[in-house]
Amino acid sequence: IDENNEKKYPYLLHASISGGVERNICAILEKEAIKMERGHKGNFPFWLAPTQVRFIPVKEEFVKECISLAKKINARVDVDDRDMSVSKRIREAEKEWVPIIIVYGEEERKGIFKPRYRFECQEKEITLEKLNEMVEEKMKNFPLRGLSLPMLISQRPRFK
Repeated sequence: IDENNEKKYPYLLHASISGGVERNICAILEKEAIKMERGHKGNFPFWLAPTQVRFIPVKEEFVKECISLAKKINARVDVDDRDMSVSKRIREAEKEWVPIIIVYGEEERKGIFKPRYRFECQEKEITLEKLNEMVEEKMKNFPLRGLSLPMLISQRPRFK
């Protein structure tokens, strides 16, 4: 029963007597589900996000540059090289809760990116160096493991 005397059903994702990891993940997901119900974006803590930075090249010719840039960032970074519209790839990244999305085209070749963030950030334009500093700050005191899947999304298994 909520504050308005209306019956509400609690979020229940998984119940487990043992399993501290599962309980913590469940707590994070419950908290994010409540945020989403209030109109905010769901978000994993940066260190826990499966993909932390995603490059979306606007044309196939930019894929190699994106791969090169991705390798220079000390985080879990992937490149969405699929044959889809840019807007659809952005939408897919948002559905996956990727914290930093960088659409890469001719303008970004100059070295200044205009990322989309899933968290509060004052940086509207950022260089690769500043991006690395931001990632390092967010990862401070947290473990970093690499991507468990190929960097290029087109090479990942797909389920239909």
